[in-house]
Amino acid sequence: MSVEQLTKSQLVLLALLVSFVSSIASGIVTVTLMDQAPQGVTQTINQVVEHTVERVVPVMATQTAAAADATPVTTQQTVIVKESEAIADAVAAARPSLVRIVPAGAVDPAPIALGVAISASGIATDAALLKPGNEYEAELPGGGTVPLVPLSAAPKGPVVILAVATDTATETPSLAPITLSQKPLALGQTVIALSGLTSASIEHGLVTSVPDDGTAPTSLATDLALAPLSYGSIAIDAEGALAGIYTSTTGGFVPTAAFASSSTTARTKS
Repeated sequence: MSVEQLTKSQLVLLALLVSFVSSIASGIVTVTLMDQAPQGVTQTINQVVEHTVERVVPVMATQTAAAADATPVTTQQTVIVKESEAIADAVAAARPSLVRIVPAGAVDPAPIALGVAISASGIATDAALLKPGNEYEAELPGGGTVPLVPLSAAPKGPVVILAVATDTATETPSLAPITLSQKPLALGQTVIALSGLTSASIEHGLVTSVPDDGTAPTSLATDLALAPLSYGSIAIDAEGALAGIYTSTTGGFVPTAAFASSSTTARTKS
């Protein structure tokens, strides 16, 4: 039977069959090419994330006065969010919590480390850079400083939480506590490092290793470039929650779960 002898219905069915077979072939070729593509190509493709946002839209049954009680209808709208925009939002959420630790009483003091406000009265930073008995202040990103209670003894761990000294004679600027992430980052999850003793800077990468037994890691394994980072720099996830602090003792990021329990007033994100 030739094509000219086919009826209209048979032609439509033939066209659908050809389209179906072509779609399957295209899918197989696409998957095969993705498996063979370099990591840089697949990472670029994966940088575009689709999020479904639900909106409640009131729909009027009629335009009469009797239809004043409109029934809300939930509709779905697909919004494309680029990874660069998500990173910018995460950085903007975390930056108000990042502070610089400086010696108290010095004229135009140079910062010695970065710190992060994890509660309304506690700042976490690299313990190895502080000396017991010395007085320190925290420079806030919005301007102003807060005095810190001096350490009475050498810290036991790589991260120390400094308490804000309260002075009833003067009004102490309030801290902006960061959200703490108590759940370990997943393999392949985006991680962002906030740094900069003099000016803000960032590095971003991926989590490259997690314990196979599901236990909490003692350090964050990432592909972040550590050389440009200042001690006390923080690692955050794509939502701006604190994932770890960079310390000189460990040479890497100490996970939040290792020191967050020292602050009972910190906000946490499960």
